[in-house]
Amino acid sequence: MKPISCKPVTEVHSILTWDHDTLQFSADVFKKAKEPFIGYIFTSTTHNPWRVPDQKWEINPTNSDRNKYLNTLYYLDWAVGEFIKEARASSYFNNTIFVITGDHISRFGVNANNLRTRFHVPLIIYSPSLLPSKIETHIGNQLDLMPTIIEMANWNVEHSSMGRSLFENKKDRFSFSVTGDVINYIDDNQWLSHNLSNRVFQKTLSDQANVDAAEKKLLGFYQAANKLILENRVY
Repeated sequence: MKPISCKPVTEVHSILTWDHDTLQFSADVFKKAKEPFIGYIFTSTTHNPWRVPDQKWEINPTNSDRNKYLNTLYYLDWAVGEFIKEARASSYFNNTIFVITGDHISRFGVNANNLRTRFHVPLIIYSPSLLPSKIETHIGNQLDLMPTIIEMANWNVEHSSMGRSLFENKKDRFSFSVTGDVINYIDDNQWLSHNLSNRVFQKTLSDQANVDAAEKKLLGFYQAANKLILENRVY
């Protein structure tokens, strides 16, 4: 990845560093890492105040926060592409699974009456030697990432997880999430939120919805997860 000329990060700019710098540094570290390894990269430019290092990435007018955010996505897309170019030229590339995702949504495009929009984060799993290009639309959860990677890597190991491989495309898939003191359930037919005493929000999407069964599954999932954590049985 070639260095570029850009504005310095100042105190007005609250991000940690420019993403292309972070990714270039990571690319250099990964080249020297002893295999096998797990690498983690946190990018920050797509966070408030949504600045980019040069005007060439300002493809939208900077007259709104949403446009500024879209500009940072354009910049990040370029930076990730440059990182992948570096990785492709490295010895570890053909034996590596790249996972690109978000830890939360942006505040743009959220519908308060649609629970899905509050938890719908992007997920790209890229490993040309292991996975052909395709788009999957079934429901998944970040808890599913570890069992998915284990299956892709063909690891025959014991592991503890509340998730399921994303390759298990079964109709009973659902997503679990937490918002403050409220737990949430989302599947193809319905969604609901619960405060452990009562339902605080629910919506059915098809005639196959069964909110009572979804509530039972949600509370059972929470109880099982909580018990395992309290008893230190998650490893």
